[in-house]
Amino acid sequence: MARPMGSVRLKKANPITLLLGAILSIFVIGFLVLPIGSSSSDSVSKKPASPAVHHLSPPTAPYRKVAEADRKPPPVVRYDLNNVTITSDPIGNRESILILTPMVRFYQEYWNNLLRLDYPHDLITLGFILPKTKEGNAATTALQEQITRTQKRGPEKDRFKSIVILRQDFEPAITSQDESERHKMQNQKGRRAHRQC
Repeated sequence: MARPMGSVRLKKANPITLLLGAILSIFVIGFLVLPIGSSSSDSVSKKPASPAVHHLSPPTAPYRKVAEADRKPPPVVRYDLNNVTITSDPIGNRESILILTPMVRFYQEYWNNLLRLDYPHDLITLGFILPKTKEGNAATTALQEQITRTQKRGPEKDRFKSIVILRQDFEPAITSQDESERHKMQNQKGRRAHRQC
């Protein structure tokens, strides 16, 4: 049989505990409500001190793998590009863009067109995906020469926010990147299988 419930006597709280709880509550509410740092109007008018400083996108040097064996790979970030919005004044709002280019051969005309873009170069990140083939190696060498010329020796207005060169880490389905060879029917299954990875 259960014991009948009588009057329950509450233990008197320690005043120090109540004081610490009140101070902690005020701190948390203040942290969540009050803005920290400068206002957004200040950040729009300021020019960034330097290009991107993220370890995966060095502005002037090619990406070099760190020698540490226990280093974790960077996280995979997925973006739903169907919901991307822009404002009516992207330059005034300092909106960054990414131009991602898969390439097998380096074309100087393409690089010249990138340099002629009207959008401020300090808001543009360039990304290049190159295969690990003989043609890809030649394209990487030529691309790195142009990057060095632009990012280190060129005028500051021509320098991009950052430039990333990514090399494919899998063998291509076909060794030749010749257009007629790529579009042969017997090569389509292997090419499409690699795209799904």
